[in-house]
Amino acid sequence: MATRTHAPDHPLRRMAGNAVGRALRVLRRHRIPEIGDCTLALLLDPYRFVGRTCAEIGSDVFASRFLLRPTLFLMGQEGAELFSNPAYFQRRGAVPLRLQRTLLGRGGVQTLDGERHHWRKAMFMSLVGPEQVQRLVSLTLRHLKSRAQGWPGFIDIDFYEEMRNVLTRAVCAWAGLPLSEAEVPLRTQQLTALFDQVALFGPPHWRSLYMRRQAERWTRDVVRQVRKGKFTTPENSALFTVAWQRDSDGGLLKLHTAAVELLNVLRPVVAVSVYAVFTAMALEAHPDWREKLARGNGRMLEAFVQEVRRFYPFFPQAVARTRCRFEWKGLRFRKGVRVMLDLHATNHDPRLWDAPDTFRPERFLEQAVGAYGFIPQGAGDHYVNHRCPGEGITVELLKVVAKFLARDVNFELDAEDREINWRRLPPLPRGEFMLRNVEVMQ
Repeated sequence: MATRTHAPDHPLRRMAGNAVGRALRVLRRHRIPEIGDCTLALLLDPYRFVGRTCAEIGSDVFASRFLLRPTLFLMGQEGAELFSNPAYFQRRGAVPLRLQRTLLGRGGVQTLDGERHHWRKAMFMSLVGPEQVQRLVSLTLRHLKSRAQGWPGFIDIDFYEEMRNVLTRAVCAWAGLPLSEAEVPLRTQQLTALFDQVALFGPPHWRSLYMRRQAERWTRDVVRQVRKGKFTTPENSALFTVAWQRDSDGGLLKLHTAAVELLNVLRPVVAVSVYAVFTAMALEAHPDWREKLARGNGRMLEAFVQEVRRFYPFFPQAVARTRCRFEWKGLRFRKGVRVMLDLHATNHDPRLWDAPDTFRPERFLEQAVGAYGFIPQGAGDHYVNHRCPGEGITVELLKVVAKFLARDVNFELDAEDREINWRRLPPLPRGEFMLRNVEVMQ
């Protein structure tokens, strides 16, 4: 039987072989790592899935399908900086409709790009100056102390519910909205429904839709009354600012848009109640820090609050869509693809944070914080990018809560209240999170 022999080596054959090899290497280099459909995995573990997957495949970006749609997942400081570049990414058409209809509202600032976004964002930034933030802080502390006076009469205190009640009262007073005592439970319920478990399917989502409609009807009616002169509110209030805000085309915001944006002022403040729960957890788990904060060191208080925001989960990802085709770190991105930047994974990136899964506020006294490495409420510049304009408010409100719990209240937690339910959006402890054996200092 004849045997096949290798053809003699030839320079052209070697050149062809080398060219094929280079082509294959280029193809592999430009291809984004891909995994199968991740819908179930992400829904079951929305905060840890992306970071764990990136670590397993050795890449800051990977492709998958989520809710039947091709999606890229991104993490890390460099990824956050890329994601914040408006030349490559846009928000229009990125946010899933179910979140627009519940969490954000249709036509809100989070879905805008370019000049329209900058124009609208300037309105929000005008509301968060030092004097305005301090006024909200004072209102919050006053309502918190008022509520706490009734705590000793109860065995267990639902701290999440208490904080939502306090923050609803404070933000409505601060924003200039009329709010009678009889309305407080309803408005608290409505504002909570705009961020608590909005991404679920079935009855919880339907409830959020219903509450969104009711809340928009409320804010729409208030804006209408201001514009017709039937209700007067201070000129430095959020209600006055939103009611008379003009869009980039020079006309007043449409009534529906004004109602949505007013809720985008109220909702994030009430959502700070989630961080307030984590603040209580952290103080109970780290009694040494309770003693430090009770002594009133401002730098320590700032570091503690920032570590709460870094360590504990809040919202998992920010969403955008690629504006054009481009290359990044040797990888090719196609136009029109949904991209999700993982906030929690970046805040726990071991390349940025030493012992990232350890609660250690000292880190914020030892290292500078960058706009793309510490991103609990979005990345980049507050004025230019889609970073939350109320981030400074969050920090100051958490200082109020931390100082109050460290100085003015003694409490205990059950063991189940120390474990986080990672499937929940936003996450909360698995138990009912009751403050037990509460003692309010006089």
